[in-house]
Amino acid sequence: IGTGSGYHAALCAEIVAPKDSENPGHVYTIERHLELAERAMREGDPMLTPLVIRFPDDDKAALVDDEYLVGDLLVAPVLERGKVERLVYLPRGRWIDLWNGMEINGPTTISVEAPLEKLPLFANARNERLRKIRVKI
Repeated sequence: IGTGSGYHAALCAEIVAPKDSENPGHVYTIERHLELAERAMREGDPMLTPLVIRFPDDDKAALVDDEYLVGDLLVAPVLERGKVERLVYLPRGRWIDLWNGMEINGPTTISVEAPLEKLPLFANARNERLRKIRVKI
């Protein structure tokens, strides 16, 4: 992927759902971003949402300033040069690590590997479309 930022690396990563009769393997990100942009124009919902907006009763979510949601996708970028690991706060609910498929019950804080080419991404398990996605570099 090169030497770009972690966010750039994630955008360049191939995020695809498994191919089957119901899901032909479309790239998720572009389609979903367009849906979120249309909703933002119609309803005023932000495309990138701080955790506290979606989890207003969660005191820990109110303190998180380095994670955000894109729809039901939680993104936890590394903001310090040279770091290859970080703590990620997952609010209440079930979350799926899109790199390895592991399901994690929130609320909890976990430590994850986060080298430049591996932006931490977690899907809300309620989202059927996101449940099938795995990130590949």
